[in-house]
Amino acid sequence: MNGHPRRAARSRIPVRAAFVLLLALPALRAGASVPVPPGINRSFEAACARARKSVVTVVGQREHEDLRRGQGRPTRSLASGVVIDRRGHVVTAASVVRDCDRIQVKLADGRAVTAILLGVDDASDVALLELPVTDVPALRWASEPSAPVGAWVAAVGQGNFGPAQGPNLGTVQRRYEQPLGSLLLLTNEVFPGYSGAPAINDKGELIGLVIGRLSEPPADWSEGSTASFALAADDLKTVLEHLERYGRVRRGFLGVRMAQGEVVDSSRPDDPFKIGVRVEEVLAGSPAAQAGLKPGDLVVGWNGETLQSPEDLMRRVEGSPPGTTAALVWVRADERFDGKLVVGAKPDDELLASPGAPASGGSTLPRTNEDLLERVRSLRSKTPGASADTAGRHPG
Repeated sequence: MNGHPRRAARSRIPVRAAFVLLLALPALRAGASVPVPPGINRSFEAACARARKSVVTVVGQREHEDLRRGQGRPTRSLASGVVIDRRGHVVTAASVVRDCDRIQVKLADGRAVTAILLGVDDASDVALLELPVTDVPALRWASEPSAPVGAWVAAVGQGNFGPAQGPNLGTVQRRYEQPLGSLLLLTNEVFPGYSGAPAINDKGELIGLVIGRLSEPPADWSEGSTASFALAADDLKTVLEHLERYGRVRRGFLGVRMAQGEVVDSSRPDDPFKIGVRVEEVLAGSPAAQAGLKPGDLVVGWNGETLQSPEDLMRRVEGSPPGTTAALVWVRADERFDGKLVVGAKPDDELLASPGAPASGGSTLPRTNEDLLERVRSLRSKTPGASADTAGRHPG
C-alpha cells in the first residue's frame, strides 16, 4: 500500500453510456408500484442497522483558481461509501474523488478522517480509498455470487437529506451483462448523495454498489416506479482487486471496431438473425490483427462458447487479463476459421469498440434458429495463414 496520498491519473476512457449516472446519489424508498410483502420491512430493519455501521460519507474537495479574485475557491462533492475489509478500505464513487486535493470521510460514529486514494476506475465509476483507522466494522460480502432477479434489496447510504425512515427497499428486476461487469437494474429510488451506497440483501450482505439511475425508466416499467443501477458484487470484487494492486483496472484489449453480426436465413431474407460480431476495422499490430482477423469477418466463438453480440465479446475481452490466450472462431465468406488470440493490454486513451445497448446475459438462442447455428458450426475449418491461395480468395 502507498502510504502517501496521490492523485489518480486522468483517464480519457469515458463512462459507458449504457446508463445515465446521477452522480453524488439519499434516502431510498421502495418503488411506488412495488408493494412490500408483510415481514420484508422487519427482516431488513436489522440488516440495515448493521450495515449503517459500515457506511460512510465521502467528501471530495478541490481547489479552483478564481481568476477574478486571484484566490483559490474550494468546491466539494458528496457521495456515500462502504468499508469492505478490516484494513480500512472503502469503496465509493470515482466521480466524486477523482482529481481531488483532499478526501474527507465521515464515519458512522461521527469521526472525520482524511483518506488516501488508492485507485480509480472511470469506466465503472468505482474508487478505492484507505482510511487511517482500522476499527470500523466491515460490511460482509454476499455468500452467493450474485443477487437473483426478483430478490428484495435495500440501499443504505448517507445522503444530503439524512437517513430514510425505515428500510429503503426495491427489487432486482434485471441483470445486464456489460463489458465492464454485471449491472443490476433495481426499483430502488435514488437521489443526490447515494452514489457509492451499498445494496444489501436481507442478511445485511453486500450484493452491489449503487452507481446511478436511469433518467427515464424502461418502456415496460410499471408506472410511477423508478429504475436505478448497481454494479454486482462479484464484478465489484474484480475491479477492487485491480485497484488495490495497480491503481487502475487492467482490461483486455482486442483492437477492432465492431458491430452486431447478422446471418440471413433464405426463408426470411428481410429478417436477419443477429449473432456474433462483425469486424469493421482492425488496428494494425493489434492482438486481433496478429490473430488473423480482417474487416468483414464474423466472429462467432470465444473459448468454445457462442458469441451473441459485441457486448458479449467485449465482456470476455475486457474481463481477460492481458496475456491471456483465447480460442476464436470466425467466418469469412462462408468458411470457418479457427485461431488463437493473445489478449493485449488496453491503452488508457483507446476505446475502439463501440457496442450498442445492453444485452441480457445468459440468454440462449431460439430453437427456430438452430439451423442457422448448425450452418455456422458445419463450415469447413481453416487455420489463418495456412494457405496463401485461401487467403487470396477471401480478402477482409
